[in-house]
Amino acid sequence: MKSGSTSLKGVLTSRRVSIDQVRSFYRQLTSGNGVGMIEVEVMKLDGCDAIRSIFKQPQSPSGMTYLGSITLTFRDFSYVIKVQCEERGMTGMRDAVVLDAWMKSRKLDPKDPLRGWKGDPYDPTFKARIQRNVADDASYDAKFPDHALSRLRRVLDRIQASLRVAATVKAAPPFVFSGSSKNEGK
Repeated sequence: MKSGSTSLKGVLTSRRVSIDQVRSFYRQLTSGNGVGMIEVEVMKLDGCDAIRSIFKQPQSPSGMTYLGSITLTFRDFSYVIKVQCEERGMTGMRDAVVLDAWMKSRKLDPKDPLRGWKGDPYDPTFKARIQRNVADDASYDAKFPDHALSRLRRVLDRIQASLRVAATVKAAPPFVFSGSSKNEGK
């Protein structure tokens, strides 16, 4: 994902931002750059508001690079921890195995046999060239433990479990999210 002057600051400066607004911000930032959203969730880490995000970006000549981050959000600043895992060697095996099983498990639409295979995880009306697909679901990580996405999730999970924030940072004015997420309280 390209880095630049665009940041969450514009989204985060309003005191009441919903998770849908945060997801929309990330979606707009990444989709034009050929990056697909896999997940964006709001959570608490060591008592601080945070955003966990995972994206994928095509590699050349094949495969994907998975980009994950944990962003600790405060009213006036943020901290970002970034993790990047690239597919190596023979790429596409996870997608191929899951696609084969997925196609065998359902009656396919002859006009669009891949309907339901890929899409935005939060907005079914949003279309882009690179999007999350069924194989990107965390339920497949155990079956493909060495896959780049599985490795990335394990690293993010370890960071979430072990991250400690200094008391001076915790004392900073918080950013206030509105709405809720499945990961609140973690």
